[in-house]
Amino acid sequence: MEKQTKISTILITLFLVLSVSVFSMSVVARDTLHTSSTSSTAITIHSDMIRIDDFSAIYSWYWFYPITGNNHLWLEEPLMCYGAESPVWLSEGNVIQEYNTSTGSPDTWYDAVIKLNLDSDLQDDINVTRSIMVPSGQKYFFVRYTIENINGSDLDNFSIFQGVDYDVDDSYDNDEGGYDADDDFVWAHDTGSDGTYVGFTGERTSAHHSVDNYSVMWRELETGSLTDANNYSGNVGVGLEWDLGTLHDGQQIELIVKFAFANNYSELGNMLIPPSVESSNLSGDTQDIFQPGESVFAEGSGYIPNTRYRGCPTITLYPQIASYPHITKTVKL
Repeated sequence: MEKQTKISTILITLFLVLSVSVFSMSVVARDTLHTSSTSSTAITIHSDMIRIDDFSAIYSWYWFYPITGNNHLWLEEPLMCYGAESPVWLSEGNVIQEYNTSTGSPDTWYDAVIKLNLDSDLQDDINVTRSIMVPSGQKYFFVRYTIENINGSDLDNFSIFQGVDYDVDDSYDNDEGGYDADDDFVWAHDTGSDGTYVGFTGERTSAHHSVDNYSVMWRELETGSLTDANNYSGNVGVGLEWDLGTLHDGQQIELIVKFAFANNYSELGNMLIPPSVESSNLSGDTQDIFQPGESVFAEGSGYIPNTRYRGCPTITLYPQIASYPHITKTVKL
């Protein structure tokens, strides 16, 4: 599926109009870096606060806040890589399972599955389950990546990249963006009259970030060379990189990314602060190692991180965190 482009304004003189010569016009393309070999059916989910339209298995376009307000997105897309290989766009993969509906409901996870080849051979290396959930009554939504190694061998130095080319309030002329080092999130803002703030973070601490002109940002993600620039004014794009170490043969790992919308920077920051969760046994004593079948009491702020407890194949966190009652998290070894 070819991506949309924006054509820069060009003044054509009368001489050019009358000329029989053929002239090529300069183009400002939002995604000139690759052409997708995959098409994908999109899902639309509306809550009472935000509207996520055209969210496909491989990328997405239209995110509205408030629900009757402006669109804030031009393009969102992830990439992945391992070893010394260059990152691969998720849109280069083969979608083997689309979302099961074109119109979703809040508070429900929807899954799509993509097979992705990360190197030059003809073998798929990973299954990527890209899931989305839009909570009711909130100005944010979650995207969950579940990655399974199907290569037959370990994949060293596995990384996930998330890029977003924001056009806040349907415009890019007045945009600016930045990276918040204290709370590890990237953001963008329209300096015009509406003044909306948007941004995202991951449940894991990022390794690198990109805040730059959208085309530079995409190039950094495509080459795996994020420069950790902290701010940019203009047609901004933002990205994060998570380095997850070795993905062993047959192993699954998970990353949850939280995307938020706000009316000011403070509100955005409060939604994107890192999660803080402490575990204890049901007597209230702090405990980090549990036996299979033993109950875990979790409390704190934010959504539950991808915690692993040694010696426990499966443990269900109990109770669910009050501020996120719609998320059920099973901790796996």
